[in-house]
Amino acid sequence: RLGMEENGNSDVEQTDFFLKTPYLEQRFDVILANPPYDRDLRNTVRYIDAFFELLESQGRCAVLVPEGLLSNTINQKALELRDFLLRSQSVEAVISLPLKMYWPYTTSHSSLLLFQKGQGRQEVFFGRIPDRAEPDRGLSDQSYWPDMEQVLRAWKCWSAGNPVPEDAQALCWTVSKENIERTEDHVLSAEQYRLSPYIHLERQIGELDHVRHCQVKLEDLLIRYVMEQETANEM
Repeated sequence: RLGMEENGNSDVEQTDFFLKTPYLEQRFDVILANPPYDRDLRNTVRYIDAFFELLESQGRCAVLVPEGLLSNTINQKALELRDFLLRSQSVEAVISLPLKMYWPYTTSHSSLLLFQKGQGRQEVFFGRIPDRAEPDRGLSDQSYWPDMEQVLRAWKCWSAGNPVPEDAQALCWTVSKENIERTEDHVLSAEQYRLSPYIHLERQIGELDHVRHCQVKLEDLLIRYVMEQETANEM
């Protein structure tokens, strides 16, 4: 689309990303990327390493990555990349995208990884766009827009130095980099650090009472069933 713009504000160049060209010897303030997916996570790591090198100091990159890059505990390259992003204080945010985001073309568990070159904050912002039960087959991404907008508002608020708004805490939360570094594999998957929702004690008691009531009814039904079966066998 940038190439079709005729306002003179875009400069589009097609090239082999890993070849040394004058274009790729520049440094950039912002990089937005969707590198090709590959079962071999080493290729995704190779792209991200290159993005990091291409950034100006304090430059930012937002890249779409397969979930395995953030959660795989076997692939050595993925482990090394997560360790590097944490040690360099670069990783800023991880947004988990719904499995059906690309429906009906495909399903894919992916996330947006945002990092900034240079010293960043001591926290990582996590967000999650939940799946819809039946997204519109023609406009599946649009059904997720309200949740996307809420995550974006929460991100802007947090980026400005404020806590995540209370009304967005079902979709967004933050974790200190220190806590992530304490984990054995430095997993950066959003669900790994999702906080359990607080349930007031009175509500907990009410929920337990409801479970006990259902259990008593179920046991009563089972006893009746067994007695009816025994009666039928005797006849």
